[in-house]
Amino acid sequence: MAVGWRAGRRRQDVVPTLIDYQNAYPDVSIELSLDNNVHDLVGEGFELGIHIGPLSGSSLVARPLTPYRRILATSPEDLASHLCLGHSYWRMQDRWHLVGPRGEMRDVLISGKFSTNQGTALRMAALSGAGIVLQPELLLTADITEGRLEQVLPEWSYKPVLMSLIYTPNRRPTATLRTVIDFLVERFG
Repeated sequence: MAVGWRAGRRRQDVVPTLIDYQNAYPDVSIELSLDNNVHDLVGEGFELGIHIGPLSGSSLVARPLTPYRRILATSPEDLASHLCLGHSYWRMQDRWHLVGPRGEMRDVLISGKFSTNQGTALRMAALSGAGIVLQPELLLTADITEGRLEQVLPEWSYKPVLMSLIYTPNRRPTATLRTVIDFLVERFG
């Protein structure tokens, strides 16, 4: 089974989860592709993928997972300078669109000097004191718990985005595909 998974999107969880799946279904082989690209599910031969955001205008079938929630965090030393770290995919926008504790929206003007196309590299930059990072909560939880990073504005977050498992509708899902989907939905749903 070929699975395309965007790097950083619960990646630290998906590998052990797929190994757990293989332990339960030892006859299934899995080829996992982890990178920053949006995959052409059909053209690249993937049976299953992960998608962040709405699937407008797509014929793909989507199984919703837990919303993709991003939070703000920084190293304790960096709180004084307030530089922000940018993900190249977001093109270092000059604003972050935050949601408050009562659902109110606020655009926050940001500035920064470092951006990258990889979430793990952004985390490392934040750990090095380069600025405030906006990343998936799951990616930063251990660093916050262990005091390497501090969550900034904990009552605020970036607007949560739908995260879904996707597969093509043109072929009938195999028993293996159905069991993998159910397994991942149970873990991440």
